[in-house]
Amino acid sequence: VNALQPDEGIVAKHGVAYGSLPRQKYDLYAPLEAKPGDPVIVFVYGGSWHSGSRKDYAFVGEALARRGFITAIADYRLYPKVVFPAFVEDEAKAVAAISRDVGADHPLFVMGHSAGAQIAALLVLDPHYLKAEGVDVCRRVSGFIGLAGTYSTLPLRKEKYRKIFPEDVREAARAVNFAAGKHPPSLLIAGESDLIVDPKNTEELADALKQAGNRVEVSDYRRVGHLLL
Repeated sequence: VNALQPDEGIVAKHGVAYGSLPRQKYDLYAPLEAKPGDPVIVFVYGGSWHSGSRKDYAFVGEALARRGFITAIADYRLYPKVVFPAFVEDEAKAVAAISRDVGADHPLFVMGHSAGAQIAALLVLDPHYLKAEGVDVCRRVSGFIGLAGTYSTLPLRKEKYRKIFPEDVREAARAVNFAAGKHPPSLLIAGESDLIVDPKNTEELADALKQAGNRVEVSDYRRVGHLLL
């Protein structure tokens, strides 16, 4: 584990292991003067389930840490080495480890963008992933923040994605299918000009969560596309 020197009020740790595999590591960014009760955000990056690295999202960790949030960004295994649900299981393991490492006195939020929002949504809405790691979602997770997530549709027109999501598990990969029941509050964000992930994914998940009596806030941004969120 490498601890960086404080930079503009931030301290960071890189390469913290949450499992035994090469991609089972996370980076942690925190305000230099972090206090008990400061929120923790576990940010799950996107990359269409086949690309991405926590190092590419240091800017997210730094930006959130400067605003007072302890932020963790974990790598997870990618296609073609794995298919669904292995990457969700990796992030569940990461969330459990991060929760233990930072301590129970910090409220924990799960946040994701694009494919990462799909993973994050499943962690929060389908409790079996975190339960397998000894974490009770309703007791431990304070909220979910989703940016441009693929909650109701999967990009199955391309063969690659049909392989990432084998037919017999596709319904389990749609977060909207788990909206019924009691869940932590959600903030769902989408760009109205998103040409990569249809904003209807956000609308459909929000509607399903509200119908089940859950707290949901939706923010739609005009003239904002997928990569600007």
